[in-house]
Amino acid sequence: EQYYRCRFSYFLQYVLRIRPRRRAELSPLESGSLVHYILEHVMRRAGAEFPRLAPEELARLAGEVADQYVAENMPAAGRRFAYLVERLKRGVTRLLAYLQAEQAQSLFHPAAFEQEIGTGEGAVPPLTLRTPEGRTVQVQGKIDRVDVMEREGRTYLRVVDYKTGNKAFSLDEVYCGLNTQMLLYLFTLRSNAAQVYKNPVAAGVLYLAGDPVLKTGSRAEAAAAPVYKVDGLVLNDELVVRGMDRDATGMFVPFAFGKDGAPRASAKLASLEKLGNIEKHLDALVVEMARGLYAGEIDAVPLRTAAHCPCDVCDYRPVCLHEDGRGETSVQAPKDVFETRADACKAQGEGNI
Repeated sequence: EQYYRCRFSYFLQYVLRIRPRRRAELSPLESGSLVHYILEHVMRRAGAEFPRLAPEELARLAGEVADQYVAENMPAAGRRFAYLVERLKRGVTRLLAYLQAEQAQSLFHPAAFEQEIGTGEGAVPPLTLRTPEGRTVQVQGKIDRVDVMEREGRTYLRVVDYKTGNKAFSLDEVYCGLNTQMLLYLFTLRSNAAQVYKNPVAAGVLYLAGDPVLKTGSRAEAAAAPVYKVDGLVLNDELVVRGMDRDATGMFVPFAFGKDGAPRASAKLASLEKLGNIEKHLDALVVEMARGLYAGEIDAVPLRTAAHCPCDVCDYRPVCLHEDGRGETSVQAPKDVFETRADACKAQGEGNI
């Protein structure tokens, strides 16, 4: 993703491994790490009992885990830092309550946390591809959470990622190399983890905003429980859809349901054939990236999305001296990207694409 966002930024960060100095503070980056840590360790400690924990027990566990993280990573933090951590604890406890509700009704349940994709002990073998020139490229990483549903002799796999801030999933961006990480992990699990998961099937990827941005409103509205937004891509299969959202509420999946309880046509639903098209395209992007790196293609050509330009938050802007509006590209993808002819005809027949 970083390579396709800006090749020069990728080169500095992952090849030269240049890192900016950071202050010991609860920055958005550090807040995200702490949220991930709390969610993982609370759910790991609670295990199968997680959906049934009482609210006070949930808050106690979240507090213990947060304090452990701070003691190990920022022992000399001051009063303001302590206040921000306490506020973050309350927010994460609300998020954990939402996850309890989701788990209580779901047929998907966590099977792994921080799952390594690589070559180490306990890791799932990485995606491995070859360029036309015969060079090998591997994609390694770590998955926040892997959920499974076992039905009819198959293991349906779901990859879940927690995001701090807004995360909009777009297949147009996937086409250009963004939003690809979780999909690459999902397809790698499906292909390389058969020894762990019997007859694996790719069921989808979900992004959950861990700190939803509140809209302007009254104090009472601000005090109410936040509405957590789910985004991503789900296999268009009734067994999978109902496995994720049993009562068709739309609270736990990235699409809505009609009055008849059936999912409304959505770009967030994908047939197996569409998922196959996406996988082939991602493989091609990985090979193209490898060829570009071997060829020394590391020019600063940022990819601008509808939301922003990556230069706006780039640590390396003082190095490349990028000028806004020059040497930039934008997200462009074919209409109905990744759709098959059969999918398009079906959607038109339903009168709603």
